[in-house]
Amino acid sequence: MKFTATLCFLFLASVLYAQVEFYPDFSVPAKDEIDMAKCSFDPEAEAIFLRKDAIVSPDEDGRMISHHRVRIKILQEKGKDYGNITIPFYHQYEYETIEDIRAVVVNYTTNGVKQMSFLAPKDIYTKKRDAYYSVINFALPDIRTGSILEYTYTSRRRSYRPIDYWYFQDELPVLHSHFEFTILPNSEFSYRVLRSPVYPVKLVQDKNLGKLLFDMNELPAIRDEPFMDSRNDYLQRVELQLSSVGAGIDKNRFVASWPEATRQLLNDEEFGMTLNRSISGTSDLIKTAKLIPDEKKRMEFLFREISNSMSWNGYQGIYMAEKLKAVWSEKKGSAAEINLLLINLMLASGLDADPLLVSERWHGKVTTEQAFLNQFNKVICYVTISGKHFFLDATDPQPIIDLIPRDLLNTTGYVVNKKESRFLNLQDDVHLEKRNINFVGKILADGTMEGQALLMDADYARIYTEDALRKDKGAYIRNGLINPYQGMQIDSFVVTNMEYDSLPLNQDVRFTYPLQSSGEYLLVPMHLFSGLGLNPFVARNRFTHINFGCRRSITFNQSFIHDKSLALDAIPKNISLMMPDTSIICKRIVESNPAENRISARITIEFRKAVYTADEYPMVYDFYKKLYALLEEPILLKKR
Repeated sequence: MKFTATLCFLFLASVLYAQVEFYPDFSVPAKDEIDMAKCSFDPEAEAIFLRKDAIVSPDEDGRMISHHRVRIKILQEKGKDYGNITIPFYHQYEYETIEDIRAVVVNYTTNGVKQMSFLAPKDIYTKKRDAYYSVINFALPDIRTGSILEYTYTSRRRSYRPIDYWYFQDELPVLHSHFEFTILPNSEFSYRVLRSPVYPVKLVQDKNLGKLLFDMNELPAIRDEPFMDSRNDYLQRVELQLSSVGAGIDKNRFVASWPEATRQLLNDEEFGMTLNRSISGTSDLIKTAKLIPDEKKRMEFLFREISNSMSWNGYQGIYMAEKLKAVWSEKKGSAAEINLLLINLMLASGLDADPLLVSERWHGKVTTEQAFLNQFNKVICYVTISGKHFFLDATDPQPIIDLIPRDLLNTTGYVVNKKESRFLNLQDDVHLEKRNINFVGKILADGTMEGQALLMDADYARIYTEDALRKDKGAYIRNGLINPYQGMQIDSFVVTNMEYDSLPLNQDVRFTYPLQSSGEYLLVPMHLFSGLGLNPFVARNRFTHINFGCRRSITFNQSFIHDKSLALDAIPKNISLMMPDTSIICKRIVESNPAENRISARITIEFRKAVYTADEYPMVYDFYKKLYALLEEPILLKKR
């Protein structure tokens, strides 16, 4: 899917928006909404946004007031969960409040009689999620197929900075979305609309009132697809950013260009001004670090000290809320606080370190045309040693510091440096997600396979496996080694090299597996414990890009003997399979030794490319169909 970035202008507003009556048609759906049984432009949808609206304007004190309205129709039984509503808001320092919640469910009898069930105030709950955010939850009553549910609320924020993006599109199809934005008096805003040319946007600009009105219609749902990036990357949306407030000598300019963004950040008390200040209580740590002559070992020492001693409070962002002295003393902070502390210590210890603004893959892609800082959800530590670059996030254990944190693979970062700020593409062209599977075994006369497998995970494969093992070893064994293979029994499971991150993470698996049968044949699988699972690309069409994160390599080596009462009936042919662009290559070699009743096989799969566009999906779809047919082709044994 391709977006066009347009409408990047600045407007100056000097008047307040007149008071209006918001959503006078609340609880009064239109006839076509009442009659709708299926979404014409997204027939599989279990529910649909009939309306998805917001009207944003300032009050007399320059605070941001947003009036939201959502109207949803339930089209299928499984869509009833959309009656459970969650509204997040930023509660720290009482920055935002949610008020004036109204909600109703409208149903119609077979005779067309309208029935309305209203939300009771006692059924609205507020829950603190962390130190920064809270959520309001409520479940709407009497939800059934055909229900039309509607709710409105008002968000009140203490300022116009920052401004949330408005997403016209969503996980459900949207019949109509309206966004109305009134500019703060005596201020400048930049904005842009990111959309597909397929979906037109209606824009009305009222420069006299300082008002922008956007409308989009009939937008299909963006659903989760295997190996997709953030859904937000593909949603039709409008992005706004405050550029300046005031006029003349009182004008306070914000971000209008990337050089200005750099200057602003480096002069901000909640960001750059803290980087070169001494922090009480850190002198001994800095002295110890300076005694380490090898710069990479010095860097890793500081990284481990901070990542192991600091507790992340779950909040991300690029600005600090607390002073670094307090963060160090309390050993707790946000991602920005912990990573800016790490950068401070790196600089104090004589290392070349800079803040790197990043947007994790789930958060969305960064576009570089305009200086929108809202695009970034985290700041990490970027270190350069003898021309080699390291990307360190002290809120992530990151066992192998040479690797890029997995949530940042194939993203864009912005280096905040006074002399040379720049964008970086965070791609890893050196390391792979690498798994080797070696197993030997024997097949008994009753069709049971007894074997020993050695799984060797290196680079990114090691990172993923180690993380899964530390979180829940039992779940890793069940989900990766048992559940994919009916009847599989793991007799023992031993992990080695957990403490040596420079070595592959080895998993010694002893197993017993009853072979599947078809008539008089036993089916011997050739890709046990591959980790590939089922073919992820079975949908004929795809809307989003594919992002594997990194390149991959999988090698299977297997050798087994079978009982003399069993005869080899057929073995798969030796074959090479290649993508048209040569980005994936699979080779299979199978050999038999009848004198020893031994069968050996080797399969190698090289994934030389990490990202495929949606336009390339037909090629990926066709290849994966052939690849999984190859992998699932068994060796056939038969009773003599």
